Amino acid sequence: MSKDEIVSVSDYLKKHSKDPSLRSELERIDVSAIIASKIIKHRIENKLSQSELAKKLGVSQKLVSKWESGRNNFTISTLEKLSEFFGWDLEYTFEKIDKRVPTAR
Repeated sequence: MSKDEIVSVSDYLKKHSKDPSLRSELERIDVSAIIASKIIKHRIENKLSQSELAKKLGVSQKLVSKWESGRNNFTISTLEKLSEFFGWDLEYTFEKIDKRVPTAR
């Protein structure tokens, strides 16, 4: 697959998805990927390993790994911890995500 053939989940959904359950799952995955990349970016900018971030947040390194790989659903509590630690504005974060993820039809 060439770089020109790569499409975002949102673009794929707009073009191909008629199944509401598939659309819902792909939207969830897209949101998880956005949050995961944000965690990785901020962790690296703060020169922290997964273990160091886990210790500061009072969670396991395994959980941080799951967050970063998108294999874990984010709870409100988790998002609050991350936003407090990294200084994120959750409302702004979700406004940006909302603009990227299409609404289910």
